[in-house]
Amino acid sequence: MRIHALPLSLLAVAALGSCSAVQPKPQCKAQPAEYAAKYIMQGTPQGMCEGKVLSGEILHLGSYRSKTDYTSGAPSVAIKPQSVLDVMNPTGMPYSQGDYTSIEPDDSDLCTAPKLSPTDITAGDVHLTYTWTNVRMIVTPLNNGSHFGADLVRKDGDCTVTYKVSAVYPAVFCGTATKVETMDNGQPVLDENMKPKIVDDPEHGVPDPKLCDPIPGNQISPDFALTCDASMDGMSGSHLCMPQKAFPSLK
Repeated sequence: MRIHALPLSLLAVAALGSCSAVQPKPQCKAQPAEYAAKYIMQGTPQGMCEGKVLSGEILHLGSYRSKTDYTSGAPSVAIKPQSVLDVMNPTGMPYSQGDYTSIEPDDSDLCTAPKLSPTDITAGDVHLTYTWTNVRMIVTPLNNGSHFGADLVRKDGDCTVTYKVSAVYPAVFCGTATKVETMDNGQPVLDENMKPKIVDDPEHGVPDPKLCDPIPGNQISPDFALTCDASMDGMSGSHLCMPQKAFPSLK
């Protein structure tokens, strides 16, 4: 019996077919960008809280490699709330930061930071503190740090409110108002006809839920269920595309 040798190319194909490739996990991270955060109040506010209970806000996130071990140490996540950024000339710590428990996500594709350092700022009569715990970030090749949940205790003066937080990247506005574009000095920008230039103002106006749909270029994940956080008349709400429900807000 004559035995015929297989061509090397066929042997290579056979070898590839005999095993399945395993895609490596991405490292724990957060997008260095703005997230739209939905705040779901837990229990009853404590103290004088009129006008101080939030439905949500923009959160500015970042992630950092370990300061002590760049190769095997777990990275950290940092959160700076928009409420803090809006305060003029504050003193104190304007952001929170804490380490993830591992370099890579667990079997549920979650990176967890059990506790972050507190945000604590003061400016005149304003005193804000944010205490973050149980931060859980979804980290997969397709959704690489674009959705997280957390527990938050927020203090605004003598008002204390506890929230469940569900936040998504990117922060996209969904209003349909327009406005006159202005320069830094407040003067209107003129168009080619020397008339004030009218531009979109998605932070105000009647909401358009379609602006929360994923389309090429807006970076919204098709995996997450979002809603436009604004009243039907556009007179209230953040006008942000927020998660519809508590974390994880999946379709």
